[in-house]
Amino acid sequence: MIGDPHTPTLAPRSRPSVSFNLDEQDDVNYEKYASPTGPRYVKTKVDPYSRTRTDPYPLDQEEDTSIMTERLKPIATPFPKFNPRDVEIFILEAEAWFKFNQVYEQSRMINHMGAQLEGNAREWWTSKLHIDRAREGRLFNNWHYFTERLSEQFNPRNARMEAYNKLLALRLTSDAPGAATHYVERFRDLEGQVNLDDNELVIDLFRGSLTCSLQEKFERNPPRKRWEWYREVEEIDRQRMLLQQASARHSQANNMSSPGTRCQGSCA
Repeated sequence: MIGDPHTPTLAPRSRPSVSFNLDEQDDVNYEKYASPTGPRYVKTKVDPYSRTRTDPYPLDQEEDTSIMTERLKPIATPFPKFNPRDVEIFILEAEAWFKFNQVYEQSRMINHMGAQLEGNAREWWTSKLHIDRAREGRLFNNWHYFTERLSEQFNPRNARMEAYNKLLALRLTSDAPGAATHYVERFRDLEGQVNLDDNELVIDLFRGSLTCSLQEKFERNPPRKRWEWYREVEEIDRQRMLLQQASARHSQANNMSSPGTRCQGSCA
């Protein structure tokens, strides 16, 4: 019974104090609870904003390994098929593919794309490989330069390249009055489409495309600027047209004053 002098009384027990301050827990034996990689209950704080967008976020050890494998598995997307009818579209699709697959090294992009070319473009790429076997040139290391050369060679919709090819093939084949003026107009239209900055190159193209008789007129004192060439050729052609008109008027006057003409007038 309670209160019985023969009943023993329990001595009061002091409860151990618990502290949640990690700095005060110096006597904790971490090795007792630690795994080979560190204490299991201690997790390193990760700042999600300290990582770049391309760095993967770490997974907790409790997550299933199958989920990790599924997340790290790349998405298989086929490389765009080469389109010889529109090289510009092919280049845009290839750039989108590289960006999606996070391929940013220019030499890798160029070599991978070169391996996908077909037909004449494939032969062009192979010839470049034979010339530069070490692939040290600009064509194999500069993406912008590579795509420009590819477009110039095989893009039929490249208006500038088409104009340049027409400019190379343009020739003045007649010395008839008026022909040179029309030719200068055509040459200037194509030259404006190509937009060449090399003044000497334009002069060489223009001079070489003239007739031999016109080229001979500029052997002693050739103009130094392209606009001077255009004006002087047009001036020569204008003099020819004036001479033709004068010759036509003179011929017409001779016909009117001939004896046969006067006889016909008197008989009438």
